[in-house]
Amino acid sequence: MSKITKSLLIAFLLLQAGCATFEQKKPHYLTWQERHTELNNINAWQIKGSLGVIYKNKSDIVSFNWQEQQNNYQIELYGPLNIGAATIVGNDDNVTLQTSNKKTFQAKTAEKLLYQQFGWKLPVANMRYWIFANPAPHKIIRAEFDSYNHLVFLEQQGWQITFTNFTNVNGVDIPSKIRMQNTKLKIKVAIKEVWLK
Repeated sequence: MSKITKSLLIAFLLLQAGCATFEQKKPHYLTWQERHTELNNINAWQIKGSLGVIYKNKSDIVSFNWQEQQNNYQIELYGPLNIGAATIVGNDDNVTLQTSNKKTFQAKTAEKLLYQQFGWKLPVANMRYWIFANPAPHKIIRAEFDSYNHLVFLEQQGWQITFTNFTNVNGVDIPSKIRMQNTKLKIKVAIKEVWLK
């Protein structure tokens, strides 16, 4: 086991130990600047849900378990993939994908690995922000907000993203449904459980 893999495993064990239980409450009102600051302060989290991907007249639906601690992350995918299941472990410098039959692949980004293995051009680096209804640190083309100042629509990096069904988790409002699309791909994310540290 490499030093990077060991350090990531330790980080995720610490995250698990510090997780709060998932508790749904009504959303709360904040100004957008307050909400944006609150979302940017999330530095350790775990999300479980499902991911539907439509591409090239094909569709895949997988379950996912996404954990993140600072810039280290682990994404477990389960479902009718062409390799059964996969675990992606990475950070800003290196990403490893291991399949259920113990094959291992490496690349600089998760995007490259997912495209090589599944044919998806999934915007993982941006999704780390979008999954919380928070813009990625790129130019925003268009943004729309509801009466609570939740971001409900975002156009960024060639993607159009819609956020719905917000619920309050440990004081932070999180969308439970996200739809993303560009000219080649449609993605539906359903969030079922959230832990924040």
